[in-house]
Amino acid sequence: MSQAETLKQWAYHYIQSKDAIFKKIKSIEDTEYGYLIKYQDSDKKVLIKPVLDMSNDADSNIYTYNTMDNFYFLLSNWDYFVNLKAQICFVNPNSFLEKKWLVNPYVHDRICERSALKRGLTSLFQTVDIYKPKP
Repeated sequence: MSQAETLKQWAYHYIQSKDAIFKKIKSIEDTEYGYLIKYQDSDKKVLIKPVLDMSNDADSNIYTYNTMDNFYFLLSNWDYFVNLKAQICFVNPNSFLEKKWLVNPYVHDRICERSALKRGLTSLFQTVDIYKPKP
């Protein structure tokens, strides 16, 4: 299974488990970019991005691996992600610690000081082991 397929499968199970109690999801459609989650009153795109890049949709959920490259890409392009208003889930399915950490840059930027951004995000990043693909 490829890295993208592994991440996509992990995201699918995570999305389902989050909805186990409230059951707001009508359907989860498989797409070329990830998933389209259909709720009663709205839809939400889920983008599967093993490597973060600048080709993202506004107001979407992005799932990516918890790597140093992805972390520094987020920091280096913070303003882009703030304006995107997307939630980003950094994942390592093989982590012995937590399996994921999430950040919504739009919200995070409004409640945290820019001077503490790198330190705060580093604290979140370190809660999950760095992802290293299995050989």
